[in-house]
Amino acid sequence: MKYGKNFLERIAVARARIKMFAFASQSVSGEDIATIFLNTIVSMQEFACKHPAPFIAKIYRDGRLDMWKDHKMLMEELEQ
Repeated sequence: MKYGKNFLERIAVARARIKMFAFASQSVSGEDIATIFLNTIVSMQEFACKHPAPFIAKIYRDGRLDMWKDHKMLMEELEQ
């Protein structure tokens, strides 16, 4: 499931003011996803401390984190 692609999902993230991380790569086993999340937890914590809620960030297979929808973008969608 591609979280955050649906407008209503993004509105829910904005209203709840959460910091959301979504796995962006496909064709990866559940076990591999768990390992990637465990290996990136410190980076995720640092990322979350640097960026205000709400946001949606993507985690890639290589452990890279990228902002997909930042606070400003989500709040603008909420106002629409």
